[in-house]
Amino acid sequence: MNVDGKEAAAEFLSKTFASDAELYQTLNTKVGVIGTLKAAASGEAYSAADEFFKGQKVVSDFAAWTEQIPNVNYGMNTYAIEDIMVVAVQSFLGGKDVDTVLKDAQKQADTQIR
Repeated sequence: MNVDGKEAAAEFLSKTFASDAELYQTLNTKVGVIGTLKAAASGEAYSAADEFFKGQKVVSDFAAWTEQIPNVNYGMNTYAIEDIMVVAVQSFLGGKDVDTVLKDAQKQADTQIR
């Protein structure tokens, strides 16, 4: 995507949500966020007992369950479809009728993926 500031945004995300385990401790304590950053799972907020659930360590359980989610093979055309949909969404946001946008995206997908 050609968006101003995308490098700064990527750097911000890599230094926060992608690597800051302490941030997840704060987010979990304040607003209940449970992230997938494995390093966060060993923190106090994640191992705290939840009174509502009779002392169960619910966040710790959720963190453990995320490791059991299998990888998904989205198929060989995933990235081509994503590219088509990026353009389609921009067309819709630019004011084009949703039905027309979807029909155009389908035509383009049918043409590219054969």
